[in-house]
Amino acid sequence: MSKDSEALLALLKQRKEDAEAIQALWRALFREFTPPDFNQCYLWLKRHPLTTIVTGLEAAATKGSMKAQTLEEIEYDGQEATPQQKEEARWTRVNILKYASRAMNNTDGVKGHDWTGKDE
Repeated sequence: MSKDSEALLALLKQRKEDAEAIQALWRALFREFTPPDFNQCYLWLKRHPLTTIVTGLEAAATKGSMKAQTLEEIEYDGQEATPQQKEEARWTRVNILKYASRAMNNTDGVKGHDWTGKDE
């Protein structure tokens, strides 16, 4: 086997492992939604380092929590959420994918959350 073939196989193996890690993080953050498929993960990995992808997914999780909290606060105050408030708080898989992708695009080149526990 040539060195180029070995390098390609090593790259594919690493991307598969990274994609599996992304899917595991997704399942931890967004249990109710199907994780992105390998093609989406590969696309993100082609465009961004893994740390940026993690930051984007964490940003989407934070946004989703804020949306849910808004409705909870309305209900806690004994009020009923309006249809508009319910629609604004609605968080779908597509919304998550888009929000996370935008966050990734805005995170590249910016010092973000250090999820590894090491100082950058």
